Amino acid sequence: MNGAESLLAALTRNGIDVCFANPGTSELHFVAALDRTEGMRCVLGLILRSEMSNVGVTPGGPKAEALTGIGSPRIDWLSLARAFGAEAFRAATADELSRHIDAGLAIQGPVVIEVVL
Repeated sequence: MNGAESLLAALTRNGIDVCFANPGTSELHFVAALDRTEGMRCVLGLILRSEMSNVGVTPGGPKAEALTGIGSPRIDWLSLARAFGAEAFRAATADELSRHIDAGLAIQGPVVIEVVL
């Protein structure tokens, strides 16, 4: 079982049967696993930067993108989540990911799980 399959097994085990996805290149294995997972329905969505202007969102510029970009190594996302009162976990293995998903689904409120690749 790979990480994507482990994630989906934990979700379906906890009664989650719909996944809203915004796939990019790094999520292709997860999207492929969604297609193979019995009892899971995937709703794909894609927001392109050019489409954001259609709903009145203007780009923040390079400084805003550098600050808020999810790929920014300068931001400790777990500490940031905890500062706002969210539970936060880091998973480096498929087993850790599965345990953190189970724990996160048992918690009421937001949860951040950082997956170390």
